[in-house]
Amino acid sequence: MKDVTIWRYMDFTKFVDLVSTQEMFFCRSDLLGDPFEGSYPVKHHERRFEEIQRTAKDFQKEIMMFHLAAVEYTKYVHLNCWHMSDCESAALWRLYLKSDEGIALRSSRDRLGSAFADSEPGVWSMPVEYIDYIKDDPPVPTRIAPFRYKRKSFEHERELRAFVYLDFSMENGRPTPAPAPRGIRLKVDLARLIDTVFVAPTAPDWFLTLTARVAKHFGVRADVVRSSLATEQPIFI
Repeated sequence: MKDVTIWRYMDFTKFVDLVSTQEMFFCRSDLLGDPFEGSYPVKHHERRFEEIQRTAKDFQKEIMMFHLAAVEYTKYVHLNCWHMSDCESAALWRLYLKSDEGIALRSSRDRLGSAFADSEPGVWSMPVEYIDYIKDDPPVPTRIAPFRYKRKSFEHERELRAFVYLDFSMENGRPTPAPAPRGIRLKVDLARLIDTVFVAPTAPDWFLTLTARVAKHFGVRADVVRSSLATEQPIFI
């Protein structure tokens, strides 16, 4: 996939947390609020069901174990989500921010990868594909593959996912405890990650000044500017 411009919208407190700690938060996938996270399209599930039915010595036990492992696996996949677009999104400014004091970081997929190049565990990124879970039959070659799909009702997000997988295992027929209660934090190279910091189009001037001062204090070298949605002016004649 060629490089793409990506955006992450956040409130000021999350921006301060990011630049002061130099850490990015990856949320456990089962806590993102979408019950379809990590689930399988119906047609794939039906094929897997038939395969287990043909080969399993104890069908009910195998189905139970397959279901348990699939559900528990979502606790080991951690996601950090970005919006793919060449320009800002007025809709996402409104959707993700609760006040005028909002921030948008502009980056790119290549920058994102570079910012976590030295990370342990490793960080990967992939664009989300939006499907009909009943009718569509996309490839699901690995256990991580379901996390690249979301329902078509989320298409407006145009999401690029950065994800981290922590080792999942079973002991005595039970999954080992989830490694993190809500998610994990990883060190990130902000000089590589951030291209430009934008403040919300309706933010007051003092907020722009404050954001620039905070960014400079914590060593962020990227420009801090006002959203272009505020600076672009219509022409009627």
